[in-house]
Amino acid sequence: MAQHPLRCGAYEREWHNYGVLPLIYHISNENQWAADQAAGSIAPASLTDEGFVHCSFADQIPGTVAKHYPGETTLLVLEIDPELLDGELVVEDSYNSGNEFPHVYAAIETSAVRRTIELTVTDSGVVFPLD
Repeated sequence: MAQHPLRCGAYEREWHNYGVLPLIYHISNENQWAADQAAGSIAPASLTDEGFVHCSFADQIPGTVAKHYPGETTLLVLEIDPELLDGELVVEDSYNSGNEFPHVYAAIETSAVRRTIELTVTDSGVVFPLD
């Protein structure tokens, strides 16, 4: 498997599975996003507890919502430009789940958020519009 250099803010890392730097996404809600905007950064409890902010790639959003947000219908997805991160971005399988997720090892400045996307959650699952 080819390794590609990843430039993310001030950090360089090896990018194992991708030849380009894809957007990453953080799941939130309107109240939390408003608080993050007021603070100027996204710094959830996982940053203190685990040392990083949990993120997902676009194709991982439905599974992440189903596993970690069952029954919630008012979620926002924050689309983050990894080129604008100040912290280290690592794609890893932290829990031996067989899936690698992007983790940001610092608070995410709200200026790195390109847009917010309202999720539609139905009985059939999550509708995540990319357009």
